[in-house]
Amino acid sequence: MVLGLMHGHHGWHPLSACTLVDPDGNKITYAIPFKRIISLYPAHTENLLALGLDQELIGVSAGDAAAVAQGKEQFRATDNPEKFMAAKPDIILIRPMISRANPQLLSQLKEAGITIISLQPTSIDEMFSYWQTLGDLSGKASQAAAMIRTFQSELAAIQQTRDKVPVAARPRVYFESIH
Repeated sequence: MVLGLMHGHHGWHPLSACTLVDPDGNKITYAIPFKRIISLYPAHTENLLALGLDQELIGVSAGDAAAVAQGKEQFRATDNPEKFMAAKPDIILIRPMISRANPQLLSQLKEAGITIISLQPTSIDEMFSYWQTLGDLSGKASQAAAMIRTFQSELAAIQQTRDKVPVAARPRVYFESIH
């Protein structure tokens, strides 16, 4: 995922604008952080909550059990556009699979002035830029940077522990995942 995000690294400036190009090719320019967020992907929701965006997160996908349990409004990509519009989000976060399956809904929401951004990292390096992008979009850039540093530190500690075990003595693991 290549994201082009331009802004000052010293925080938000009232007259500056940021531009992001998501993996679906949507170019989004914005001047202030988004404050009314709907997440249609549970991974986005978990990361937004980890960044401290509980109040800004106004809706989640119906399959997002933890956030639904917190009383967040539920949305499905199959819902009619009016349901989304009634919630008055300023941004809806999706992943590429949703955009491919629901182009008409997304087109109607964009026509209604709602920003839609499709994100889905596919590697650890992309995960870091994804977290930073979520932070930049929501005004939580410093929290995102801290989350990245913590993950990197924990990963380094795991790698150091792993390196103490000879390769021949390490358990063999098979892992399969889709999407």
